[in-house]
Amino acid sequence: SVQGDEVTLYTPEERDPVPLSIHHMPICVSFAFFQQGTYLLVDPNEREERVMDGLLVIAMNKHREICTIQSSGGIMLLKDQVLRCSKIAGVKVAEITELILKALENDQKVSVSTPVLWTPGTAQIGEGVENSWGDLEDSEKEDDEGGGDQAIILDSIKMDTGVEVSDIGSQ
Repeated sequence: SVQGDEVTLYTPEERDPVPLSIHHMPICVSFAFFQQGTYLLVDPNEREERVMDGLLVIAMNKHREICTIQSSGGIMLLKDQVLRCSKIAGVKVAEITELILKALENDQKVSVSTPVLWTPGTAQIGEGVENSWGDLEDSEKEDDEGGGDQAIILDSIKMDTGVEVSDIGSQ
């Protein structure tokens, strides 16, 4: 929050995060050209990029407003080729924007409205022979009782019938 010249940052535990308001989401669509622009490929992968003659990247929003165009590779493109790519980019941008909006909507439904309360974990590190939680009294008590040296082991015994039976035993 901002009050005058003072800016206060809150953790997710103190306040729910406010989503960033984005009105126009520019999406980049790449076009690879092969054999001096004869063939066109949308969204080339790395292998295809290694053998292409030229690349055209169009960034556009869902309103078909072009944000940027970048051409590289040294081939000359005709106006009709660029217009065709912009039409294809418009379709792809609409599809991708719809997917992003659906994902954000699903995330909004799933997100927790109350702050998440973080609690310390209760995991034990080690082989379980000694108490590593820092409670020395419990560890000493187990040693006095002799319970600290015993471990439960699962033995697998195969019977003559071929059926495997699990048997719990103490050592």
